[in-house]
Amino acid sequence: MINISEGLKSITKESKPVIIGMGNDINADDGIAPHIIRELGELKFFITLDVGTLPENFTKKIAEMCPSHIIILDAAMIEGQPGTTEIVEPGIVDEVIFTTHHIPLSYTIQRLKAMCGAEVIIIGIKPKILDTGMPMTPAVVEAGDEIVQLFKELDKKLNTD
Repeated sequence: MINISEGLKSITKESKPVIIGMGNDINADDGIAPHIIRELGELKFFITLDVGTLPENFTKKIAEMCPSHIIILDAAMIEGQPGTTEIVEPGIVDEVIFTTHHIPLSYTIQRLKAMCGAEVIIIGIKPKILDTGMPMTPAVVEAGDEIVQLFKELDKKLNTD
C-alpha cells in the first residue's frame, strides 16, 4: 500500500494536474469521489472534474487540458476497513474498481496516456455500502474529507511562490 501523500510527490509547481472523480451519487459510498470533487470546489492549482460513471466520455476533454498528472478518485474494493484509502496500482485497477463503469478503467487510462502522456495516479477509497438510495457511510465520508483537506493543503502549497 502506498501512502497517498507519497503517491503525489511527483506533482511540483511546474505540473498541470487534473483531479477526476468517478462514481454514482445514488449508490451510497460509490458517490464518494463526486462528493470529494464538490467539496474541493474551485482550486487554484488543480483542475477538478466530476466524470460520474462514464470517464471514457471525458477523455477528449481531459486530453485537451494537456495535464501532466491525472488523479483518479473512486470507490475501490481494496483491503482494509471501509474508508481505507490508498494508491491503486494501474495493473490491478480493473480488479478493484468495477462498480459502475461501462468500459474497463484500464482502457480509459491507456487512452488518456496515449492522448496526452500524463502520469495517472489512482486513489481508491474502500466502500462499505453500494446500495441504491442509501446514504454514504460515516467512515467513507470521513476518508473523503481527509482527501479534500490533503488536496486543499497541497493546492495552497503549490500555488505559493
